Amino acid sequence: MNADPSPVSSDAGPTDRLHRIFSETDHSSTERIRAALQLGTEYFGVENGHLVHIDPAAGTHEIVQVRGSHPSIAQGETTDLSETYCRMVVANGDTLLVGNVAETEWRDDPAYEFHELGCYLGTKVVVGRTLYGTLCFVDREPRPSVFEPHDRAFLERLAEEIGFELSRHDADQGLASHTLRGQVRDATRTGGWEYDPEAGEVKGTRQLGRLLGASGSMTLGVEDALRFFPTPAQRTLTRAARASIVGGPPFDVEVPLDREAGPRWVRVRGEQRQGDGERPHLVGTVEDITERKQAERALKTEQEALREMYRIAANQEVPFEDKVSTMLRVGREFLDLPYGFLTRIEEGEQRIVQTVGTHPLLQQGATCPLSEAYCRKTIKEEGGLLAVQNAAADGWKDDPAYQAFELGSYIGSRVVVNGELYGTFCFAASGSRAEPFAEQERTVVELMTLWTGYELSQRRNTLRLERQNERLDRFAGVVSHDLRNPLNVAKGRLSILREDAPLPDEMRKHLSSADEALDRMNEIIRDVLTLTRDGVEVDWEACTSFVLSEAVRASWQNVATAQARLYVERDRRLVADEGRVRQLLENLFRNAVEHGGQDVTVWVGGLEEGFYVEDSGEGIPSDKRETVFKDGYSSSEEGTGLGLAIVNTIVEAHGADLTVTDGRTGGARFEITGNAFQGAEETSTASG
Repeated sequence: MNADPSPVSSDAGPTDRLHRIFSETDHSSTERIRAALQLGTEYFGVENGHLVHIDPAAGTHEIVQVRGSHPSIAQGETTDLSETYCRMVVANGDTLLVGNVAETEWRDDPAYEFHELGCYLGTKVVVGRTLYGTLCFVDREPRPSVFEPHDRAFLERLAEEIGFELSRHDADQGLASHTLRGQVRDATRTGGWEYDPEAGEVKGTRQLGRLLGASGSMTLGVEDALRFFPTPAQRTLTRAARASIVGGPPFDVEVPLDREAGPRWVRVRGEQRQGDGERPHLVGTVEDITERKQAERALKTEQEALREMYRIAANQEVPFEDKVSTMLRVGREFLDLPYGFLTRIEEGEQRIVQTVGTHPLLQQGATCPLSEAYCRKTIKEEGGLLAVQNAAADGWKDDPAYQAFELGSYIGSRVVVNGELYGTFCFAASGSRAEPFAEQERTVVELMTLWTGYELSQRRNTLRLERQNERLDRFAGVVSHDLRNPLNVAKGRLSILREDAPLPDEMRKHLSSADEALDRMNEIIRDVLTLTRDGVEVDWEACTSFVLSEAVRASWQNVATAQARLYVERDRRLVADEGRVRQLLENLFRNAVEHGGQDVTVWVGGLEEGFYVEDSGEGIPSDKRETVFKDGYSSSEEGTGLGLAIVNTIVEAHGADLTVTDGRTGGARFEITGNAFQGAEETSTASG
């Protein structure tokens, strides 16, 4: 037996690989199906693929082909259909895709308890008009991402090919002229044919006649038979047939039909057989693959649209307005609709924000009452998307929107910004559509709408942040100049008065109190400025590497520590904004002295991803540990309540985390951790 045809031996796409698998003539039907199962497991990224034969009457589920491993899925295994996921595929006659079984109602189902599958993909396999069973791909782990429309399309394509392979395998037992009609007459989309080179005749089944636009079974001369195909297809079929009739391999080609009713595609297969008197002839099948071709074309168009959408969204250099215009053009081409527009809806009015197309009432800046717009129903539609294939036939003929805009087809989705309605993202045409909006088309419109809402949210948040920063800058300017300057004048005058004027002791006490109050005001101003300016994110390119113990000792010198003791237990090197880290340390040291007393002990040491500051004070109760970092909170009458808030602001600016725990003696231990503070650890231990 030959090895299975490899589904991954080519750089071609999965559709081309699948075509090659079932075009391979050196392998058996079983080997081709096994190769298709292998291709499916690789395409969907799962551990197991299997083909199941189902007997609905007996309620049995038999695994006939397997690729991949799973302890409860083995070839020949027969189970009760009621204990399988496949029962829903059979009952509903539809494809079933479950990415994370444990998060759905399936978690309590006997199928989940029996097989313990994390994800499942299954669809029906039909041979002729009869249900054969199911094609399934499973994994014990849930799928990390949601299934996309192209996943469903490829699964159904796999099942279609396997179903045809099974029917061809049955037909291969004797597809000569005397059994030709009986073998394929029940196939709804497949007709059979036989070519006798000596007689120059092509015989076809009744179904083949219907596919070609003829009536009943047929016997035609070769030239008459080829007239059903356009000239390029005629040449393709002629070359393939000639090569096969002289002993060449079987052929499998996909060609268009020349039909007045519209474009159709067929798959023509044929191979040489020995006829009466050992005379060679060709037999084969013609399968209508128009739906599959349309699905492939739709899938390709969707993928191109999605790639273009990603390219537009990822370009940070292009202004938002230009991105929206490009997105509207992409959507217009994808949907084949001439008008695309973004609206703003507020206070009962619709305004066109941006537009592509020439409709006179759908131009930028145009407004109308919401009661006269299609979008009034879009914003109320469950799911946030409204699709109208034929407005006149769908009951819009007497609607004010139809009478005002005369749009025969429309698809629009609700745009939400920060949880609130912004408007709609829409496409339309004056004429109706021949086909309803497909699921892929709805998905693309929804994705465009989500992107628009996200971009608008980001713009609004950025604008709000810019305005807030402007206000903070103005406030910082006022605090820095308009308040500090009078304070400095007062401090200078006070100093002159104390040094030069002969004053009684009682008056000097009052002046000392006033001087302390001015110092306190300066401290408050310093803390407010620090809190205002240190919220800006760290410029990592300007950061340098420094030793923790050096920053600790420099900060300790800037704080009035009285008889407090400092120990650096585990030194290390950090990469951060050293100036801000020193400010952080100063505030924690000052906090320790203020709340732990003048003889407090402070320990500082490195952690695997950061460092800690611990004191021997009274600690912080667990129910207060979130509150202490809020602006204005202080347990001391003399405190500004900004010290720990500044610490938290500096930590957040580094993208790090700040945690409060109990110290070794019951005091407070502050741990500053995060990737921002990773660095090379020092081997020395310092104390002081």
